[in-house]
Amino acid sequence: MGQIGEIKARKSDGTIVSIPVWDNADSPPAGTYKYLRVKSDEATAGFVGMSTTGDIPAVKINHPVHGVLMPVSALGPSCPSYTLIDGFASSPGNFIGANFSNLYGSPGTNFTQVASPVPTCGESGQSLEHATTTASTCFSNASYWTAGPGSTIELFAQFSGTGTNYNIVLIYFGATSIGNTYRAFIDWGNSIVKLQKGGSDLITAAITSRPTGQFCNIVIDYRDSSASDMTVDLLDDVNGTSLIGGPISSNDTTHTGDRVGLYVKSSGADPIYVNALRTVP
Repeated sequence: MGQIGEIKARKSDGTIVSIPVWDNADSPPAGTYKYLRVKSDEATAGFVGMSTTGDIPAVKINHPVHGVLMPVSALGPSCPSYTLIDGFASSPGNFIGANFSNLYGSPGTNFTQVASPVPTCGESGQSLEHATTTASTCFSNASYWTAGPGSTIELFAQFSGTGTNYNIVLIYFGATSIGNTYRAFIDWGNSIVKLQKGGSDLITAAITSRPTGQFCNIVIDYRDSSASDMTVDLLDDVNGTSLIGGPISSNDTTHTGDRVGLYVKSSGADPIYVNALRTVP
């Protein structure tokens, strides 16, 4: 019968791998056998993983009755828990002076709430579209958008084109004011991601792939995994792989604030969509 399907698995580094599934009557490619047995009422229930590299490139069904796997396409998404900083349900109407210390580029009019597109694990029916060459900035006051040290901050962003004329999303974090802040700078048009202190680069990385028409996930570890380090990564939201080859990091400790801000500048003709500014465990 041969290979009958595959399992998608997330490795510890965040990447997604495809694991071929073979029927019990057939033999997967030769390799070092590592047994991962599942206990149940049937004596032979379980499966066998086979590996030569430490990963698991194949799974062999070993069950006399229930040797059938549901196809990946039939499974719903497994989404992480999260806490919204802003799900944009009230945006752009909430982009007002009562909530933000700095508002530039008329974000109240240059953003439009749209029902689609939305990411798989984002906020349904409430993305923000930016379709103008006027840069729009929303920088929080002391209590509206906040995420202090020990937080992992995420924002979904979808780019419609790859033109070098703008196509920028920037997240301010660790801030006490707009002049005292860290920035996760996604320059999609010029294929670069920067972790900045103010406007100065701490570290940069090239974007190696720029999928359009689907969401990416900007992930900022603000001294969460480590009390002294910050990281920024840009993930493909479809397969979970890093678009910059892995997170970039800095141990700069200048700023310790908790204000968060957002800057978006599209090329106009190619809108940018953002969804679910949030923290995750």
